[in-house]
Amino acid sequence: MNLDRIGLNEAPALRIAQVTGRDARHAVIIEEFYRGLSAQTRYERFFSHRPEFGPAELERLAHPERAGELCLVALAGEEGEEIAVGEVRLVPTHEGTGREGEIALVVADDWRRLGVGRKLLCGLLAAARRAGYTGAQAYITSSNTGMLSLVRQFDFRFQPLAGGATMRLVHKDLTVTATDTGCFDPAGAPHIEAAALAIAAQ
Repeated sequence: MNLDRIGLNEAPALRIAQVTGRDARHAVIIEEFYRGLSAQTRYERFFSHRPEFGPAELERLAHPERAGELCLVALAGEEGEEIAVGEVRLVPTHEGTGREGEIALVVADDWRRLGVGRKLLCGLLAAARRAGYTGAQAYITSSNTGMLSLVRQFDFRFQPLAGGATMRLVHKDLTVTATDTGCFDPAGAPHIEAAALAIAAQ
């Protein structure tokens, strides 16, 4: 089990875990997380305005079972009373010459600017390399300045995109080691039950 503890500014402790399979016990945590997102945050995550999620969509979000899909979730609170405060996933695509994936990252409104997104992305990039991914891309709304700043920190490259005034496309070559060399590798956390990282948000 990988374990990294970082204390900073009296921030609440988090657990970052890789989620796989059908974890019925914690599925409700992920569902409640998505239900609690603000309208703006939902738009930045899904690129559409939606007042609520249907049962089928929540089921899919709570159980990432697509072949090759990677998912990390940030948990806060005592065991048995945990809430999800952030999530990132990488879904395989068929673009490019190697094994590529598309990133989607979202942090709860009250937990933004605390470093949750950075820890999640850091862990995802390490897991993606371990899984054999050669590249990762992400679509980001131009209004999502926090996410745009985050991907710059990790040396994502901005790509040409029609309609770039409202949407940006970024890509990272995972065969090149850059600023995320010290990122947590969640290989020791095969499911949410075995959360392998305890941190303080930074």
